[in-house]
Amino acid sequence: MTDKAIVDSYLVHLEKLGVVRAKPMFGEWGVYLNESFAAIIGEGRLYLKVKGVPEKVVEELFGNRNQPYDGAKNYAEAEATDFEDAEWVAAVKSALLAARVYKAEI
Repeated sequence: MTDKAIVDSYLVHLEKLGVVRAKPMFGEWGVYLNESFAAIIGEGRLYLKVKGVPEKVVEELFGNRNQPYDGAKNYAEAEATDFEDAEWVAAVKSALLAARVYKAEI
């Protein structure tokens, strides 16, 4: 299981997208944004749920990054340094909200 300190460091970045919390799940961590399941933290990596986001947008924002497990289709890896780019954060937030990955407000 990913160390809680690593999880906490990702949560600080994810606060830029909304109200965030994490809970242990399936041997790793499930992440909720505005009370909607929106990400997985596993093996020290953050994977945002991108179900419903157009494939072209996913490629533009995340490139060809790792999946949380073999066969996973609806997640894209985000790195902590990505969140330093305000334009990237705004684009990701817009894409995830448009795809209804999570609610704009709780």
